[in-house]
Amino acid sequence: RESWSSRCSQLFGLKKDQYRLCRHRLQQELHMWYDSPFSETLLSRQSFPSDRNHVLRHHNKGIARWLDEQHNRRKEVSTRTTLRTGQLSIIGFCGSTESRRQHNHNFQTRLQEARKAILPTTPETSNTSDGHRSPEGHP
Repeated sequence: RESWSSRCSQLFGLKKDQYRLCRHRLQQELHMWYDSPFSETLLSRQSFPSDRNHVLRHHNKGIARWLDEQHNRRKEVSTRTTLRTGQLSIIGFCGSTESRRQHNHNFQTRLQEARKAILPTTPETSNTSDGHRSPEGHP
């Protein structure tokens, strides 16, 4: 019986950690979208929900769907600026082509870092539950 409960905790524990890791990475990427300047995202802040917690409250698939929408919108804007149709775009006035490439490179680098993020380690809790300090002086 003990081995069965140990096996179940290992199976479900790993699955829960994978879910938490996926959620952490999605949240890091979402924060990056909100915190990046317009010159990197190419999307105005008015198109994002005003409260990022609105998106963060969704489950993982909901956050991933929102991020996919933003990537698709960014790709559309980016292709419109590179096409030579004669139509002017405000993004064309946001610096030189080289600076836009550099902003794109910075944005893609930070995206990759957010996608490779690891779970933050949680500090060990003390054995006391009533709030008393341990003899070493640490809570």
